[in-house]
Amino acid sequence: MRLSLLSIACFAASSSQALSIPSPHSLSARQVPSNIDSSIFLRRGYHASAVLNGTVYIDGGEFSYTAGGSNVYQVSSTLIAISLADDWTNETVSLESISKPSGVPNLSGGGIWVDSENSVLYTGFAGRVSSFGERTSQPNGLWRFSPTSGSWANLNSTADAFTNNYIRPYNGLVASGNGKGYALGGFINGFNTSGLLTYNFTSNELTNTTVTSAATDGGIVQMGRMIFVPNFGPSGILVSVGGDQYEKVKAATDDFIPMDTVQIFDPASGHWYDQPTTGDTPPKRKEYCLAGVASDNSTYEIFLYAGWDGKLGGGELQYDSVYVLTLPGFHWVQADYPEHHPRHGLTCESIGGGQMLTIGGIDTTQIDKANLYEGPFETSDPFTKGLGIFDISTLSWKTSYSSSQTVYTPSSDILDFYKTNGRLSALNSTSLKSLFSTTNFTGVPTSTSGSPASSTPSSSSSSSSSPSPSPSPSSSSDTNSTHTGAIAGGVVGGVAGVALIAAVIFYFLRRRKQQQNSSESASVGRPGYGEFYKVPGREPHGYESPRELANTGLVEASAGSVVPSVELPAYKTRVHELG
Repeated sequence: MRLSLLSIACFAASSSQALSIPSPHSLSARQVPSNIDSSIFLRRGYHASAVLNGTVYIDGGEFSYTAGGSNVYQVSSTLIAISLADDWTNETVSLESISKPSGVPNLSGGGIWVDSENSVLYTGFAGRVSSFGERTSQPNGLWRFSPTSGSWANLNSTADAFTNNYIRPYNGLVASGNGKGYALGGFINGFNTSGLLTYNFTSNELTNTTVTSAATDGGIVQMGRMIFVPNFGPSGILVSVGGDQYEKVKAATDDFIPMDTVQIFDPASGHWYDQPTTGDTPPKRKEYCLAGVASDNSTYEIFLYAGWDGKLGGGELQYDSVYVLTLPGFHWVQADYPEHHPRHGLTCESIGGGQMLTIGGIDTTQIDKANLYEGPFETSDPFTKGLGIFDISTLSWKTSYSSSQTVYTPSSDILDFYKTNGRLSALNSTSLKSLFSTTNFTGVPTSTSGSPASSTPSSSSSSSSSPSPSPSPSSSSDTNSTHTGAIAGGVVGGVAGVALIAAVIFYFLRRRKQQQNSSESASVGRPGYGEFYKVPGREPHGYESPRELANTGLVEASAGSVVPSVELPAYKTRVHELG
């Protein structure tokens, strides 16, 4: 049974300490605090997250909880902040709920850009209307949040005018670093988009870069992950790992990108590279999470966790798995622990000293044939508040976060790999070897700086071979307030999310010609209105558009036209395949 927004708000105000809103920063009637008390919390998914100045931020997505014996499914309409200044467990951690002014969109499958130089976050550039809550259309535009002042700013009048004239893409690959925000691929109203969008935080300029990676067929990718690595190359690099190319080969079918090859973009040269990997390659999947951290051994490790293959049921247990990709060796290592809690639609962030925070994720094993979309939200997350902590130094799950764990030393498996393999021997081109020969590990904590090495757990931490469910406490330390300088901006975390690319919508779309398989060229210009993979009469990617074009008032667009600056209402039931 689904409760009305009004009844949810009344329940929230009366039944949970975590939901009380102090004056003068009370939430508007349309907003439901997203930091639901752990005693009633069930699941969180399809949100975006980022780390800035020692604080984790969670924006958008959907969550579920229990009320009066029924499950409630709701859009997340407040920004959540988690401080990394002090030690905590997922039982004791405080989730602060930050209200949004009218006009800031609440989106699923979106993303966050982080401008660490100016300590601000960008949102609103990508995502879809939630399938839960009021399902109202969300205003277009780019928004900036300053944690120091607690203020929100709409950038429609100062940012590139293009931000006002597009239909938001969703489920693309989002990352940021070195003064820029990036978005690759995604969907727009059921159509696959391509290309890499770059937004300059200083000039407010938007450019679209042609993707020459053969593995992604010109940047056609959705429901994967991309990360900015600042430690290699003159301007850092982007690393794209896996993802989906829905209906590329066959209608209503996933076409996953194998993880035995990753895609690398050098922003300084504009070149794309396809780089093979070795080791324990993860099985192909989608909607997993990705985060990364630089080590005291001048390597960079990328953490990959969870995801699914598009099927629901007990057969998905295998996707409760952790893999670590080490750079520049491009070698995969799998963590050894029992598979218990598969999930998808989650995010993860590096939170210091090799500690990885996993956030949310819905239950891949859960099947409710009458309510396929709600089904994975119906069970209680075995991780209290939906938060888990994994230490990639020991390749094991932890029961608590340690703020003093600042140094990260790679696991013995990774150290052993570099003892017998050259650091750059895996790179498959002279250009890549040159790119990875330019390194910057200045400021990366080391064991010689006086801090304990992360390979040695602190006294306040304990490790286990598998994630251990935690009982929900009788009371919560969650709070609701406007964010101030006490919880402020920081290092760029891995960002989950989607591309800001305009689309051409017409009834019969021709297949985009495959890009030249060269990694040595790219073109940059104004954002293009590219072509898409689309089987006429079908909705790809697992979401059904709520209205066909004939009922939207949209006109058929000719190639090169700007799509009208409107967003279609909420998406219907997500189509899951039963396992």
